[in-house]
Amino acid sequence: VSYQYDPANPTPNLGGATFNPMNCGRVSQNSIEQINRKDIVTFTTYPLKKPLTIVGRIKVRLNVVSDVKGTDYVARACHVTTRTTTRTEIIKIPN
Repeated sequence: VSYQYDPANPTPNLGGATFNPMNCGRVSQNSIEQINRKDIVTFTTYPLKKPLTIVGRIKVRLNVVSDVKGTDYVARACHVTTRTTTRTEIIKIPN
């Protein structure tokens, strides 16, 4: 999987662990997931057959190559409801 990032057009950030009290916490991600950007990669599973409870911290392991110094990555674990509303918890990946 590859993507292109344009520093002149930063990736939008909705909710999650931010210092902005007007844009933090659990926020619908539908508007970000529905736009066509070259710097967002989304993976979605099939609907679960039964409820799933996740307890504890979620970890993401990425193996990446970048030709840019100071690259950052963000992973989001989202819950998609039956109404197709996406809620998020953001995991910041240090570079």
